[in-house]
Amino acid sequence: MNESMDITRTPNHTRLTMLRKVIIAALAGTVVVGAITQLEISRLLPPLAIIMVLTVIVAGLCATRWRWAPLLAVVWSIISLLPGMSFTIANLSRPADLQQFVRTLIGLVLAIVVVTVGIATMLSERRQTGAELPSR
Repeated sequence: MNESMDITRTPNHTRLTMLRKVIIAALAGTVVVGAITQLEISRLLPPLAIIMVLTVIVAGLCATRWRWAPLLAVVWSIISLLPGMSFTIANLSRPADLQQFVRTLIGLVLAIVVVTVGIATMLSERRQTGAELPSR
């Protein structure tokens, strides 16, 4: 009974790299932090809701393996912090309000993760494709 088994392998281009998975997880984490914030204040903040929806879209684009998605995630992560920067600074300056302090800190750390891992992803994917930086 010598039967050969055909092993089907999925092509590498359909798998997400670990770096892209980290970006998607960090973007999802920022959406969760935003949802918790809205639940805590018991009302819907339209700007925060729009940022959350756009963050989900950016995470979805990162899952498509589109070449420029990590760059978009980096830019979006920075841009999405700007509207609430005054609240971020205020929340981080009052550690006595532990819930807001921790929630703000986690959101900020997740944004930093998206930026650093997004840059690492772009560099890694560029290296894997064999593209070189233009010489001057």
